[in-house]
Amino acid sequence: MKRFTFVNSLIKEHGYKTYLEIGVLFGDSMNMVECERKIGVDPDPVRIPLCCEFHRETSDEFFAHWKETVDIVFIDGDHEAHQVMRDVENSLLVLSENGTIVLHDCNPPTEESQLPERPKDIRAWHGDAWKAIVELRGRHGLEVYTIDADSGLCVVRFAPGRKADIECYSIHHLTWPMLKKDRKRLLGLRGARR
Repeated sequence: MKRFTFVNSLIKEHGYKTYLEIGVLFGDSMNMVECERKIGVDPDPVRIPLCCEFHRETSDEFFAHWKETVDIVFIDGDHEAHQVMRDVENSLLVLSENGTIVLHDCNPPTEESQLPERPKDIRAWHGDAWKAIVELRGRHGLEVYTIDADSGLCVVRFAPGRKADIECYSIHHLTWPMLKKDRKRLLGLRGARR
């Protein structure tokens, strides 16, 4: 299942009206998403999608002035764990009560693909975004899990009263051997939706 197929299924299922995408790059996902209002953010896109409101700035700059509520956020910008965590935290501040955050590239297949900085000779790079997912799964009041599709699609939703899914981990203490040994539990890995 592709990311935009999953996002479109959430939009349809929940009747979402406002979609925000962090990290537009070529605009392929943005163009495939079917939502009433689409907002894109990217400081250096290859192509600007014509079908959306576009903000040529970093996600930090965008969230510094954006105060409107959005229903669904797709995060596929900087894949460094600390930036991913900031993007999630900022998205939670503007997310509607029944909203959903979806993150891409959360299930890296190899140690090289999950390095914080992209190696020159690697095609499929995920960064260490997975560390932010593990830290989020250790928080109360959130539902956080990862769909095993399209390099890992993580879902984050408000879940008042919900206890943390796992013990609390800090991004700083997570390592590749830990993920390799306990991937399913740490990421809350689930099979792809059909």
